[in-house]
Amino acid sequence: MSRQLDQSFLLERQGKFDKAIQILQSLVDSGISTGPDLGKAWTLLGLAYKEQGQFQQAQHAYEQGLHIFEGDEQHTADYASTLEYFAALYRAMRQEQNAIKMGLKAAAIDAQRCDYAGLTRIYTDIAGAAIQQHNKKTAKVYLQKAITESKLAVGLTDDDSAALDSTEALFASTNGKTQEAVTKYGQALGLWKSLHGEQHLFTGWGYVLLGQALATNGQSQDGLVNLQRGLNILEQTVGDQNPKYLVGEILYAKVLDQSGRHSEALQLRGQAEQSLEGLLNRQCTNCTVSVATLLQK
Repeated sequence: MSRQLDQSFLLERQGKFDKAIQILQSLVDSGISTGPDLGKAWTLLGLAYKEQGQFQQAQHAYEQGLHIFEGDEQHTADYASTLEYFAALYRAMRQEQNAIKMGLKAAAIDAQRCDYAGLTRIYTDIAGAAIQQHNKKTAKVYLQKAITESKLAVGLTDDDSAALDSTEALFASTNGKTQEAVTKYGQALGLWKSLHGEQHLFTGWGYVLLGQALATNGQSQDGLVNLQRGLNILEQTVGDQNPKYLVGEILYAKVLDQSGRHSEALQLRGQAEQSLEGLLNRQCTNCTVSVATLLQK
């Protein structure tokens, strides 16, 4: 079981979520495993489904993981981790208040354990959820908390640092600091490329985020180049029906329109928004179509 969990985790790090799902779904369906290993399998399965844009399946998996870990005092770290991942799912589903509540519950556990890396991740996500709620005051507080905890953290990964950079970039962009957003998104992209290589979901999304920021900063041509590169990577890694790809198309269409290619932009945006709305309606209730939904790792 441990070997299969390690293999699944590695596949997810490589962006091979479909293969991870095959292994993990087989594990949880087999009935062989119980206890903490089963809880970990459900949590990893939820993460893989979430990155594939299959929100219903992700929510079910996380609920199973929480049920196993809840009340298990020997595995509080796993419980906090599942809460953290579940909070990120709620954020993607545009249920920001639930995301913040669940994130704070995870933060309370990690604070008791002095897990500063966990606190960095959770506060980063809470700040992102607050940005989506247009609550700048709360976003600023938790973004500063994330930065503070990151300086104390041991074992903070480049993915964690990139998520923090991209959230700082998003906060900067909402405050009209366009050059700062370009710089921070560029830093995040550099970390994702260094860790995962060019052909990875996170790298593709990084190009999309940077492209949008460049266009907002008045560099439309550079923005289009980066957006197109990101879309090509996303199509090759997760397909053209993944939420991130469809949001990327909407952002690309917006920059096309700014560049004067109005008819092309109108057609592309209409198709992408229709596809995204249909996808979210199939995958979750109470989801709303918004470009801000996925402006994070």
